[in-house]
Amino acid sequence: MEIEIRRATSADLSAVSSLWQRCYSIPWSDAAIENEINDASSVFLVAMAGGALVGYALMKCAVGEGELCNIAVEPEQRRLGAGRALVSELLRVAKSLGLDVVMLEVRASNDAAISLYENAGFERVGMRKNYYRAPREDAYLYNYYL
Repeated sequence: MEIEIRRATSADLSAVSSLWQRCYSIPWSDAAIENEINDASSVFLVAMAGGALVGYALMKCAVGEGELCNIAVEPEQRRLGAGRALVSELLRVAKSLGLDVVMLEVRASNDAAISLYENAGFERVGMRKNYYRAPREDAYLYNYYL
């Protein structure tokens, strides 16, 4: 599968929102997603394959730091490279912006995401007890040092 990574635009809102709702128990509103697409301090990327949106990733940037806030890939498109391509492009953009670190939280039970992040070079630096709701779960904290 050939994957194209590009910046999200308002035209992607419906597809991003639909995927967000299918992948997360507490999805963001369309207004919140659109705000991030248009926010200059955000890096909002989409993964396209065959003309269809198959994934997205959002990183907020401030004071030399990036936070990978959200990443999702269509369930039937997982393990085909879209997640890896999104993370790789986010890290490339983070370097070009002169960021020092990219941080993220991940559910302790999300083995696929943990593998993705560790293979990309993220290091586990801590844990937050009962960080997630619906269902309640611990979060592992990861950093990627640029």
